[in-house]
Amino acid sequence: MKIRKYNVSSLSEAKALILRDLGKEAIIVKTSKVKAPGLKGFFGKKNFEVLAALEKKDHSLSYPNKHATSNVQAFQKETHQTIPSEYTEIKKELQENRHLIAKLIKDTKNFSNRQFSGRFEDYYNLLVENGVKEDFAKEIIFELTEQHLNHTDIKSELKKLMLSKVKPIQDNISEFYDSKTIALVGPTGVGKTTSIAKLAANAVVTEGRDVGLITLDTYRIAATEQLKTYGDIIDVPVKVAYNSSQFKEIMQHFADKDNIFVDTAGRSHKNLEQLKEQKSFFDFYNVNITLLVLSLTVNFEQQRKIFESYKSFRPKGVMVTKIDEADFYGNLFNLILEFKLPIYFVTTGQSVPDDISTFSSDEIIAKILEGDYNGSSSKA
Repeated sequence: MKIRKYNVSSLSEAKALILRDLGKEAIIVKTSKVKAPGLKGFFGKKNFEVLAALEKKDHSLSYPNKHATSNVQAFQKETHQTIPSEYTEIKKELQENRHLIAKLIKDTKNFSNRQFSGRFEDYYNLLVENGVKEDFAKEIIFELTEQHLNHTDIKSELKKLMLSKVKPIQDNISEFYDSKTIALVGPTGVGKTTSIAKLAANAVVTEGRDVGLITLDTYRIAATEQLKTYGDIIDVPVKVAYNSSQFKEIMQHFADKDNIFVDTAGRSHKNLEQLKEQKSFFDFYNVNITLLVLSLTVNFEQQRKIFESYKSFRPKGVMVTKIDEADFYGNLFNLILEFKLPIYFVTTGQSVPDDISTFSSDEIIAKILEGDYNGSSSKA
């Protein structure tokens, strides 16, 4: 296998270099964003690191000869001396991503006859550079090419097509504040405590609801005190549940409330035992809506692993935080299509209750194609 690694400013540049060096049979194994070298990187500019590979077809193996056989040992010795350390490093990286490579090879076969050119190629690159998964981008652009559009119609039709992909899923959003018990779950550091305070504040101030707050995060004193402070500000009672029986008692105490919001402790998606323990709280009392909280600053592969670990909580949807800190927004599109779950809310800062909005499919797709995403104009 012939392997090349490229550090480029755009995917178009990478494609040109791959075609030049490896030819059209090459496949892209991995694409990631890295800091640009030199002063550009110092000032925050990002480059793309692209790993490409070409499976070499060696027909000479079918026709052995004496000369080749007699020089095997000499060849092996020379090979071991000349293989660069970078190749060894890349080989290790490939071994660690075997499942990803297998999927990419399968995808490459599926799309081997789908060649984009002109404006279609430009929009394919635009989607990928803004974080849309390559297989989603390929499928979308391929569908677009089958419509035989004029160049002037491509952008508007692309937006319609992308909306048609996410709209059926987004339309499944339940009436949020009509649900009595609402819980947020997710890994450490995604902003669950601040987010649940924003939701509770909006329920009180905007919706006029009678609200109770429960926290299961007994590991961080600061988180408990933070939630109690928010509760004092909006005049909402806050209770701490140290075990599942206390949780049940508090839920019964809040039985007359319009909404009960439940904050949970952050758990690593790798610690299945802790997740199982946390899930046991929900087994004692029915939670109407559970939202999985994910940060947009985390790459999609990591988000996928987190989602798999939290599936046992049966989330009704997703809440995405730190939109304002993200480099690109395609992962919002990826989340909906990959998880088949709607995004309920996005957050864009730390201010309570202001920096939260209901998710807008129209605005996120506009962001991917051209402008900034600010969330829906309507508050949560």
